[in-house]
Amino acid sequence: NLADQKGLKRFDLELVVRGTLTATGADGDSVYFTSDAADVTRGDWWGIILPEAGGKVFLDRVVIEFANQGIYADRGEVNLTRSQIRSCNIAGMQLQEASGRITRNLITDIGNFGGTGKGVYFLRTTNVVFDGNLVIGNQTGMSLERDSNCRITNSLFSLCKTYGIIVGASNPELTGNNITQNEFGLFLFGGSRPKVRGNNIFGNGTYEVKVGEYTKPADGRNLVLDLGGNWWGDVTADAVLEKIEDGFDDPNVGAVLKIEPILKEAVRGGN
Repeated sequence: NLADQKGLKRFDLELVVRGTLTATGADGDSVYFTSDAADVTRGDWWGIILPEAGGKVFLDRVVIEFANQGIYADRGEVNLTRSQIRSCNIAGMQLQEASGRITRNLITDIGNFGGTGKGVYFLRTTNVVFDGNLVIGNQTGMSLERDSNCRITNSLFSLCKTYGIIVGASNPELTGNNITQNEFGLFLFGGSRPKVRGNNIFGNGTYEVKVGEYTKPADGRNLVLDLGGNWWGDVTADAVLEKIEDGFDDPNVGAVLKIEPILKEAVRGGN
C-alpha cells in the first residue's frame, strides 16, 4: 500500500486479515513474515493486523520479525504456537479485546528509541491462554491493562530493560512463572488486584515488585495486596521486603504487599 496509500497504515506495508490466515512451518523450516529490505531494521513493515472480530490467525512454527507490531488484533482471534516474534519496534503482539491461545513461543528484542517497546501488550483482553512462553530481552516484557484479566502461566519473563510484567487496572492470574533479571519484576498500579501464586520472582535489579498509585479505602488505611505463596530467592521476610517498594516506603502509594507465606524453595516445572 505504499503506492496507493489505501491500507490501514498509509505509509507502511501490512498484512491485513479479515478472514482466516493459517501458516504451518516445520522443525528447522519455519514460515517467515519479514522485511524484504536489503538492510533490514525493526519497523520495516507494520505487521499482521486483525482489524475486526472476524479475523483469525493460526500460526505454528513461524517467525515474525522487523515489524512495528508483530501481531495486532482488535477483537480477533490469535493462535500462535512454537513460533518467534523478534526485533519489532512497538510490540511483539498487541491484543485488544481479542482471544486465542499463545503457547510455547519466544518473544524477544522488542524495543525502540523511546523505551516504550512491549513484548506482549494485552488491553481489555481476558479470553486468552498464555502458557509456556519465553519473553526475553524486551524493553518491557508484558503489559496487562484495563481489565485484562487472563491467566499467565508457566512462562519466563527475563532480561527486560524496565519491567518484567506491568499490571494496570486489571486482575489477572499469574501462576508458575519465572520473573527474573529484569530491572523491575512486577509493577502493579491503578487498583489492580492480581492473583499471584506459585511464581519465582527473584534476582531483579532495583525491585522485585514496585507498587504504583492506588486509591486508599475510605478508612484511610493502605489497601493490602496479597502476594503470598511465591518464592523470592530468599526465605527471610526482611530480606524480601528490601526489594519491594510499596506504601510502607511511600505513603502516597496507597497499597502495601503481604508476601507471607513465603515458599521455602523455587517452584519447578513450567518453563
